[in-house]
Amino acid sequence: MRDDGPTLVSKAEQGRTPNVSKEDFQLWFKSKSRFPLAIKGHSFALSRDGLVKVDGGKFVYEEALQLVSMLNSRSPFTQMNATLVIWERNGALRFIVVALLVIVAAAVLVIARR
Repeated sequence: MRDDGPTLVSKAEQGRTPNVSKEDFQLWFKSKSRFPLAIKGHSFALSRDGLVKVDGGKFVYEEALQLVSMLNSRSPFTQMNATLVIWERNGALRFIVVALLVIVAAAVLVIARR
C-alpha cells in the first residue's frame, strides 16, 4: 500500500462551519435565492420586499452586509455586538430585558418582606 500523504478534509467535514465571506453574501443576495444562508448560527433569508431577514429581524442590504463582517470578525466583542443588534431588531433583547426586570423586582420584593 502506498501512502500519498495526508488526506485533505473540508472544514465542514471536520465539524466546523466555514466562514461566509462578504463576497459570498453579495453573490447570495444578488442571486435572489429563496434558500436561507447560515452564518455563525444566524439565519439570513431574503424577504419579498427586498430586505434581509436575520433570525426574524429585518435589515436593509448594507446593514446585513455589515453584520456579516461583524460575525466573521476574530474579535469576540464584535461578534457579540452583532448578536445583540440581531436580538434587538427581532425583539428578543426586549424580552430578555423585561424578563430580567421581573426577576429583579421579585427578588427585591422577597428581600423587602423579610
